[in-house]
Amino acid sequence: MTTDSEKYSDLEIHKLLLKTVSPTVKQYKKSNKQHQSLFQKDENIDRLIVLRCFAFELWNSIIQGKLHNEIYGRRINVIETALLRCEIATDENIALFTNGYGLSAMSNLRLMLEAFSISKYLWKKGENEAKRFQDYREYQKSEFDGTKADIEDKHDESFYKPYGWISEPELRSLSHLVKELKNAKYDELFKISNNYVHATPYSLEKVWELNHKRMGYFPIDLSELIRLNEFILTDFLCFVVDRFVESDEKDFYKLFLKIIVDRM
Repeated sequence: MTTDSEKYSDLEIHKLLLKTVSPTVKQYKKSNKQHQSLFQKDENIDRLIVLRCFAFELWNSIIQGKLHNEIYGRRINVIETALLRCEIATDENIALFTNGYGLSAMSNLRLMLEAFSISKYLWKKGENEAKRFQDYREYQKSEFDGTKADIEDKHDESFYKPYGWISEPELRSLSHLVKELKNAKYDELFKISNNYVHATPYSLEKVWELNHKRMGYFPIDLSELIRLNEFILTDFLCFVVDRFVESDEKDFYKLFLKIIVDRM
């Protein structure tokens, strides 16, 4: 399409362009709708949705219970935020799975592993480490928006380096915290997701192969990606149940999780 810039305004050129390419846009929408229909029928996705909804209801019951933040003030605050982040990542993955896209889901699974590992680490280390985490959040916020960080305590120079909130120098990376989960499946997932999420020579070549071999972009089969999402979220919820649910209710919640995902 060619236009005379002196004859048409920018808005008119924009409208002409959209009108000209409208058949291409319609074809794209049609092909993606057909693509989508292949994945929306997977019943595993329904199971993941049930688990996601249960996570929300479980936490709501916890914050109304006796073991709320007057006992575990800072840690429960961080864990609540981390769990919410995992729920949001699951929401995104459900949308990706039902539309036949799996690459970005790998990134979300990595984020979920990191959030879970941070929660377990802070629980083990205690309230002082949770405060370091919160102080580091204020420090990062000030770096992003150019304000002065509102940090009550003074910290050593290493605190202001990447992952400086982790008091143990040998653990100052998220990959180290993931290893602390001591789960071979998670170690492998973290390694694979790092290779796909970043624009490495390996990932660029592998995505090119996926694009030419099958519909959808799944470095791992869809059913396995869904299961991995379930495993991480379920392990996180079991951790939450063990720490924040009354003793006589723990077995009920764990049984309900078993019914949903058929594991444990």
